[in-house]
Amino acid sequence: MIMTAIQLVEKVKSVANSATEYKLGTFGNKKTNGKTQWDCSGLLKGILWGYPENGKYASNGVLDQNADTIISNCLNVSNDFSNIEVGEIVWIEGHMGIYIGNGYVIEATPKWNNGVQITTCKNISNGQKERKWLKHGKSPYIEYQQVDNIDNWIARLQSECNNQGFSNQDVDGIAGTVTLEGCPLLLNKSQGNITAIVQERLNNLGYDCGEIDGINGNNTQKAIKSFQQDNGLQVDGIVGKNTWKCLLKI
Repeated sequence: MIMTAIQLVEKVKSVANSATEYKLGTFGNKKTNGKTQWDCSGLLKGILWGYPENGKYASNGVLDQNADTIISNCLNVSNDFSNIEVGEIVWIEGHMGIYIGNGYVIEATPKWNNGVQITTCKNISNGQKERKWLKHGKSPYIEYQQVDNIDNWIARLQSECNNQGFSNQDVDGIAGTVTLEGCPLLLNKSQGNITAIVQERLNNLGYDCGEIDGINGNNTQKAIKSFQQDNGLQVDGIVGKNTWKCLLKI
């Protein structure tokens, strides 16, 4: 596997937030008038090849394939969109996109804004820039394991960090650098909703905090330190950046 589904989604969201345009046969390897050029399959291939930063064509063992071939090589291909996972490929004949969660897709298309953009997966929800897809499947280059197991927990963490003024991020259940930067430093005697969210996560991972009461007491300290030790972190009972990274699985 080249990257996790969460990492893939973080990268395509970064591309969608930059200046882009659709150009058949491109994969983030060309620019015109300050806009990076992509086509639909090139969005996936280019990112897996390392574009738009330090890419190399056909690197990492990723083949140069079109949208129809890509979906044919995906795993667990289905037309039932009730079980779609974050980071999966969505497909219609001759075109594809990447599902980013909560009923949204990122795709490179000449339609609407002519570039890489967030669109609505009509199979799941209604909204602006709707498209109904025929199939979805898992790319063999992407690690999907446990993506869906914690997305609700992440969304609640994101929401609480926003509510307390630590961040102003999308509440999408997808952990990435923005989520990590919005997580506060939790010292040994921290209290509150974010501490409770950490307690919940630790309990689910098998580190017993006892009652989820939002108080970083003795049981929670023991659980944090055990988690840190098992993950090769500094054992100090403080939930800082490195501990958050392990809790968020990024």
